[in-house]
Amino acid sequence: MNKILLGLFAVCSLLMAGCNLFGPKTAEPFTIIQDVAPDEFNEGVDKSMHEITILQFSPGAKYLYAEVREGDRTYWIATRNQEIQEGETYLYNEALLKTQFESKELDRVYDTLYMVTALISKEHGTLPASSKEVAKQDISGQPVKEKKGIQEGNAASIGKVTLSDLFKNPDQYEGKIIEIRGTCTKVSNDILGRNWVHVNDGVYDKDLVVTLQQEVVKGETLTIEGLVQLNVDLGSGYTYDILLEEGIVLD
Repeated sequence: MNKILLGLFAVCSLLMAGCNLFGPKTAEPFTIIQDVAPDEFNEGVDKSMHEITILQFSPGAKYLYAEVREGDRTYWIATRNQEIQEGETYLYNEALLKTQFESKELDRVYDTLYMVTALISKEHGTLPASSKEVAKQDISGQPVKEKKGIQEGNAASIGKVTLSDLFKNPDQYEGKIIEIRGTCTKVSNDILGRNWVHVNDGVYDKDLVVTLQQEVVKGETLTIEGLVQLNVDLGSGYTYDILLEEGIVLD
């Protein structure tokens, strides 16, 4: 009898061991911990807005190197090759600090150098002096009235223009004041001192980007007067084939 009981006990033990080996296992729930904070991916990147004046610069094959002044501080930056002028003021808002940076193309080591994404002219959006004296005629050759408050009244005013005509014939309106009407589809406020508004008239399948000082609301129908600028490049991938600058909401 004892042998039978011992045998049964051995069989049960084997069955229980088999369940533990091959049966499903359970565990207490646990939390996944994020070891790296998102900000650490941008560690060392300064994203505040800076206003600088160019003291001197040296273009290289890959980068443009410039000595700049910001307030009472002077330092060197490197950015993508672009046209800049000594004595002019520019803005940037993203830079990575490098120390003991060696520029092989200029054969120079910089103790401190800021790698800047792009420089944006502080005077961006205003016409150069050579282009302020535009012809005071519309596209049909007839005299047109001039408006005060935009480019000191020196740009010719065309009047009402549809977005379709503007996008199909942009060269006819470059440097001129036009009036457009449409619905605000997107707003980005207070960027470079302006509000950036996307406008669509419901007919043409493309939005027109307008810069305003006034605040508007998405979904609002607007009549806006502004100055047409073509091929605007703000750097960092922000380019506009057509941009309506210095916009004024008329209603």
